[in-house]
Amino acid sequence: MSDSDRRLADVSNSRFGEPEAVFTSGPGQTAAGMMVGLTLAAVCFAATLTAEGVQPTSRFLIVGLGLAGTGFAYWIFRLRKWRLSVCPGGVVQVRAWSVDEAAWSEVREVVVTRVKGTASPYKVTVVTAAGEIVVSPINCRRREQLFETLQDAAARRQIAVHTEWVEPSD
Repeated sequence: MSDSDRRLADVSNSRFGEPEAVFTSGPGQTAAGMMVGLTLAAVCFAATLTAEGVQPTSRFLIVGLGLAGTGFAYWIFRLRKWRLSVCPGGVVQVRAWSVDEAAWSEVREVVVTRVKGTASPYKVTVVTAAGEIVVSPINCRRREQLFETLQDAAARRQIAVHTEWVEPSD
């Protein structure tokens, strides 16, 4: 059992009961994202080492792209720890270095954010008196099912669920 799974089980089982549904990041998406980032970094660093007669500004650009690739790979690596548990007593989201939780009794509303012209939600926000839990799983295998499960769980508890439409970004 991974560290994220242990943290999720500790919080959800002790406080909110046995999970009705648990969602995790997809290993395929995580591996592919890390490979893209590390390949970009390796190509850029190799180009920096082998390039002769290249202007200093071009060399800085290549190094910058290599660092961006490394940062992208690290960001994707951190996303592998993401977990979401929908329990009878509440919802728990585990990320790389934090755990967000909310009892259903504390939830005021659930806001589903959709981009105009697209079919699936972009994110779901669980709003409580103490703050918000923003669920935007970038690399979840069952993204559509996750959003439906959250909306259904809220509706069963007579918690307001509404849709917020946003313009697509260019």
